Amino acid sequence: MFFRLFLILTFISCVFINSTTAESKPNIVLFLVDDMGWQDTSVPFHSQATLFNKHYRTPGMERLAKQGIKFSQAYSASVCSPTRTSILIGQNPVRHHVTNWTLYPNKDQSRKSKVVNAPRSWRKEGAQPWDVTLPSLLKEAGYRTIHAGKAHFGAYDTPGSDPRNLGFDVNIAGHAAGGPGHFHGEKNYGNKEKGGHTRPWGVPGLEKYHGTDTHLTDATTIEALKEVERSVEMKKPFYLYLAHYAVHAPIQEHRPYVDNYRGKKYPGTNVAIDETEARYASMVEGMDASLVALQKKLDDLRIAKNTLIIFTSDNGGLTAHARGNSPRTTGRDSHNYPLREGKGSCYEGGTRVPFLMSWAEIDAENKFQKALPIQAGSHSQATIICEDLFPSILSWAGTSAPKGHKIDGRDITSWVLDAKKAADPNHALLFHYPHVWGPRRGGYQPHSAIRLGDWKAIHFYQSGTWELYNLANDIGERTNLAEKHPEKLEALARRMKAKFDTMGAQYPIDSTTQKDVSPKWPQPPKNLVIDGKGPGWVELKLEDFINVNCDKDTWSTKNGIIHATGKPIGVIRSKEQIKNLELVVEWRHLKKAGNSGVFLWASPQSIKNLEMGRGRLPHGIEVQVLDLGYAEFYEKRYKKKADWFTSHGDVFPTGPAKMKPFPPVAPNGKRSFPSKNLTKGVGQWNHYYIRAIDGEVRLWVNGEEVSGGTDCQPANGYLCLESEGSPVEFRNLRIRKLP
Repeated sequence: MFFRLFLILTFISCVFINSTTAESKPNIVLFLVDDMGWQDTSVPFHSQATLFNKHYRTPGMERLAKQGIKFSQAYSASVCSPTRTSILIGQNPVRHHVTNWTLYPNKDQSRKSKVVNAPRSWRKEGAQPWDVTLPSLLKEAGYRTIHAGKAHFGAYDTPGSDPRNLGFDVNIAGHAAGGPGHFHGEKNYGNKEKGGHTRPWGVPGLEKYHGTDTHLTDATTIEALKEVERSVEMKKPFYLYLAHYAVHAPIQEHRPYVDNYRGKKYPGTNVAIDETEARYASMVEGMDASLVALQKKLDDLRIAKNTLIIFTSDNGGLTAHARGNSPRTTGRDSHNYPLREGKGSCYEGGTRVPFLMSWAEIDAENKFQKALPIQAGSHSQATIICEDLFPSILSWAGTSAPKGHKIDGRDITSWVLDAKKAADPNHALLFHYPHVWGPRRGGYQPHSAIRLGDWKAIHFYQSGTWELYNLANDIGERTNLAEKHPEKLEALARRMKAKFDTMGAQYPIDSTTQKDVSPKWPQPPKNLVIDGKGPGWVELKLEDFINVNCDKDTWSTKNGIIHATGKPIGVIRSKEQIKNLELVVEWRHLKKAGNSGVFLWASPQSIKNLEMGRGRLPHGIEVQVLDLGYAEFYEKRYKKKADWFTSHGDVFPTGPAKMKPFPPVAPNGKRSFPSKNLTKGVGQWNHYYIRAIDGEVRLWVNGEEVSGGTDCQPANGYLCLESEGSPVEFRNLRIRKLP
């Protein structure tokens, strides 16, 4: 599979680079919906179809899902401008500092609180021409770049309020505001006078439709498709950023679709669809009708085979206010069920969004589709986020960002090509909303969050509290596991802090002291002697291991002590692979200069190689078990200083394994040296407590934390004990497997 992906990625670069005609580059459409929830569609993104999926009518989305790939764990920021800026420049809000929605350059749109308020210098002006932007790079690569609909990039009276200053050749209806004054042409789209523009909410640029019965979504679509036609006439590849104002408030009917819902019941229930929800559903259907019209136009122009469509939303669905009863007969905070809450919230309902991607027409012989083949009807559960679109679209267009431009997003091509590919276990998704948005309850409070694998940690700035959820088991985030799994929370918080420090996170300020309020980072005690007893802990005996490449008499046990002769060099391994764990072990060397180790996450391939006689030690993360006399032995034998290792608990990767070591770091940059020298000498028992969670390893020696590392690869594998050169003993070996 790896070789196949390599060939395809190489083919992509060969096909898409160094050409500027319409036939030499694929057309790319980013269809971005405003405030569309994960459940606001007939396409199921949950494990099974829900009442919501039966309620909404989105045949255009169904076609995309049938022809292409669905990502069911895709994310955006919790409100609009941060997401749109992330797509535009490829950075997370933590880094680009557009952490709230924008309108005026000198006015903070955040609400006020008696506890904390918005960061002092967040970018109220929004994105500006001096930012490196996606459309400007595509333009340089030969694309005609078209903006249609909601912009909300830069604030009023700044250059960034006009998309044409951000790299778009054409701007249809985009300006500084994030919502329309009205969706109906009869109301001039929120402008007081026909043909005029009324700040802040009047939509500009569609004056020809003022006074007509043309819905804003329809007018935007008509004008966007005209520009697609012009691009074809000009024989230029195009990038169409079709970003509808729908389904943002105000919730107003989209005729004639409202007749499909008004006065009716939710399918499969006896629950009447109230007027608000009838209007909302009509807006969703009208949005999808735009997608259908786009698909038809691409077919009619005979460019569908050359056109890639990406569909997503800028944040979770609105549910905190302005909505009616759902099919579950519930009101606010329930329209994204089973996800919790909605737009503006740190919970899944606020950030998880629909994401579809497909060629507009499937043709396996098309050169672009050969370069980027998308399996029809495929479904990926990999976690992706809005800033990933920046490097991905550049890749599919055959170009890249300039050197020096920091990009937080990842190219998702490999997951598009292989829907079954697992998410990167070491890649964390970050969410940062240090503002008061609207409601003063639940997840709508100022917050930061991190998702890594199935786990998600949330910090609330007003209360200073943390929450922890396992999304694989609890997608609705109902059971806070922070007290049950403090070690998991600490690991995630540590990862968040490292990222936030590197990216220059801005924090809310205390309303009274006016000082920054950074998270209260949970920390484990530096002095920690774990006895390995309690819920979940089990003792490991010699029979719990399998001999890999040692002699039959290398390992033995007596009176609860596991003994290794040291000859030959080799390991025993656990019977199964283990991802997350806590391990307690006491060890002692019986001879001066003894050498041994505990291997975490030893790769199955390296174990197989050892079984076949290739090598002596596995590839993984080694926690060294070394006698104090080893340095003296080394210097006598090799006639040079032993400066690349210590005898007090080094942690390091072996073979092709990787790890980012905690300081202090060895001269070779690979080993984590201990911060203190605590190991006892030959014949004395030493106590190790090892915590290995989601690619992070931490070691306590005789009760104090001294070394470790993060971003380990692999982060799953076998647990091994090493025999090397001299006798060593282990006792009280106990493990607690973690989720």
